[in-house]
Amino acid sequence: MKKMDFMVNSTRAKILPCIIVLILTLVAGTNSKLEAQLAQHSYPLIGWQTFSGASHDFYARFDMIITRNRHNGWADQLKQMNPTITVIHTYDWNTAQYPYIDNFPDEWFLRDSKGNKISGYGNYMMVNLSDVCPRASGGVMANMRYADYLPIFLTQIVDLNHFDGLATDGIWGRTGMAWLYNRDKFADVDINNNGVNDHDEMSDSEFLNRWQGGIDVIMEKLRQRIGTNKLLIINSGTKHTWGWDKQNGMIIEKRRGFFSDKFDYDWFNKIKKYAVQPYISLEDGMPYNSHPKKGYPSKDSFTEMRFGLVMSIFNDHYFSFQDLEASEHYWSFWYDEFDLNLGRPTGPPHQIRPGLWVRFFDNGCAIGSCNGQPQTASANDLTQFSEYDGPYFRFKGGQNPSFNNGKQFESIDLHGIKIDGRYFGDGIVLLKQPRFVIADIVIDNSAAGTSPSSAMAELGAGFEQSKDCWNNGYLLNCKSWLDTYETALSYGSGKAIFRPTIAIAGNYKVYEWHPQLSGLASNVTYRVRSAGGDQDFVINQQQNAGQWNEIGRFRFSNGTNGFVEIQADGANGAVAADAIKFVFDDYGTDVDPIPPAPPGNVKIQIKGN
Repeated sequence: MKKMDFMVNSTRAKILPCIIVLILTLVAGTNSKLEAQLAQHSYPLIGWQTFSGASHDFYARFDMIITRNRHNGWADQLKQMNPTITVIHTYDWNTAQYPYIDNFPDEWFLRDSKGNKISGYGNYMMVNLSDVCPRASGGVMANMRYADYLPIFLTQIVDLNHFDGLATDGIWGRTGMAWLYNRDKFADVDINNNGVNDHDEMSDSEFLNRWQGGIDVIMEKLRQRIGTNKLLIINSGTKHTWGWDKQNGMIIEKRRGFFSDKFDYDWFNKIKKYAVQPYISLEDGMPYNSHPKKGYPSKDSFTEMRFGLVMSIFNDHYFSFQDLEASEHYWSFWYDEFDLNLGRPTGPPHQIRPGLWVRFFDNGCAIGSCNGQPQTASANDLTQFSEYDGPYFRFKGGQNPSFNNGKQFESIDLHGIKIDGRYFGDGIVLLKQPRFVIADIVIDNSAAGTSPSSAMAELGAGFEQSKDCWNNGYLLNCKSWLDTYETALSYGSGKAIFRPTIAIAGNYKVYEWHPQLSGLASNVTYRVRSAGGDQDFVINQQQNAGQWNEIGRFRFSNGTNGFVEIQADGANGAVAADAIKFVFDDYGTDVDPIPPAPPGNVKIQIKGN
């Protein structure tokens, strides 16, 4: 959750008071009952579409989670940890995968004119979404099309007393199918199962009408079943124009730049007017492989992350950022900017000049370039707008300290480039007061669970990654084929070093996390090397598993000299090397984040020996 103010020790929150009714800027009309149920999150809005697998601790940091996990207890636990989180269940409408529909009627698969099933993606077969899909011949689904039954199924498997709505992981509607229908995958398709290729039997427009007709049935029936007080968010893979009278928003999956030099602002503003309120959409950002500012590793692509974040801020969208290795949303990362508390917008985005925009908030502003050209923004550029309430300051951050340097804002050169028809830019978020904003630094046994700008744990000889999962270890996902593991284990010797990159020297609270496994030692030595030297602690790994356990508070200098070392030698059982967290703890001090200016007009006279 966001750090509201570093002057309050470890105070974190991401919302304005929950009793405030949610009012989204630039959205016509309201649904006051639903809006009152949802927390009014402060900007930036941080959300994540995930297929599940992370520790509760990580999920609970977000304002919104869209997930395949449909367990009531799981959703309840997230809401206990973060009472303002919005939790939405997602399901793939294209292929009806996980959980599968029991006794799925064979008639509902999409086929070609020869009766062969058509693949959706990988080994998952495509479902016939059209309104001429053959009806089931028997069972509880007798005489139903897939479009008739799916709304029933979704509202049976998800308890909306615990979840805030439903989403689609994939649905190819008219817009997407218009492109797919003329590709090899759909060169032979037979939606009415009469043995004739639809390309020979009907026009493209008739096929698309039949296909979209079934989706319209799903949307209508699903909205009827969930009512107006639950969210419905669609991931179509395109900027679709259908279904907005039934849906609250959309997922923009794998956002990598824009095909518009104005961050699709006009299109989204138009769509907001037709959407069911409140309007809730998610930008799922990730690096572009050929971007010249791509980081190594790609989670350190700070320029692309800032660009996506600021454009999401302009469009009133939730935002997340994964690396290239995360593939299909298997994990994501938490950046310093995600902990900012801008409050609510004081107005819409303003164009400073073509390709350069600003938006003002209760507690600061966001500036972004968007037209694929480098831009320079100055403090003077901001004073022309009535909402200006400066001066503004860069926050002092721990992940990219040369950019987020804590200084009063004077000017900035923002990156811009056009690649493969995509417009890329840059962005910066400024505050009204100078602030330390340092996201917790987590060092994990896998790169996927390790914070940006830091490296994963150094596993010495004797420690090996465990391929076992679901043991309450710290993780963002556990998939050995993606080189991400829940924990590392040693059965006799070795050291594991958890070394953070400290950009802001100061006091940090240090926590450890270990899994729940039989045979773990009760006397594991944890050595903390800080600016004060080495201190050893003995941790009983048979107790307090699956949570952060505080080791102590230590002062760390800049750089990577400090670390926590887990020692397996001398332990009376197996030793787990899972995760260590470093939490900046000088928010309550009078430390000034702005370094003093160098002295001017000073003459130094050196007298004799």
